[in-house]
Amino acid sequence: MADDPYRILKVSRGASQAEIRVAFLKLAKKYHPDLNAGNAKAEERFKKLNAAHAELTMRGEFAADNEPLLGPNGEVLSGGDTSRRRPRKRRSPVADFFANILYGFLGIFVAIFKFIDAILTSIWTGVKILFAIR
Repeated sequence: MADDPYRILKVSRGASQAEIRVAFLKLAKKYHPDLNAGNAKAEERFKKLNAAHAELTMRGEFAADNEPLLGPNGEVLSGGDTSRRRPRKRRSPVADFFANILYGFLGIFVAIFKFIDAILTSIWTGVKILFAIR
């Protein structure tokens, strides 16, 4: 049977990710192989600490996946959806309008920048570039 990661890191089962991280860093510094050269027990303990920390970190990262899926109005959605993604917030039509204008201008500036970059590169390298306007 595998060792209990909470026992290895000396934290309670209800410990937060921040508490787990602090405990790991404290113990990792104590048992680090560079600080305990030639000590096989310290090296083995360090490996167990890393494995326990990785396991608890993974549990914390996927904890949100165990929460129920919420619909656009906050209602709990039932089964069938395997994507496990939360629906994104809807923006107002006014916000969409201004976002489209902004992204349109950004696209124009990017195109102009690429054009100027190509011209300067061709001048610098001496390579002639043919431009096509679409």
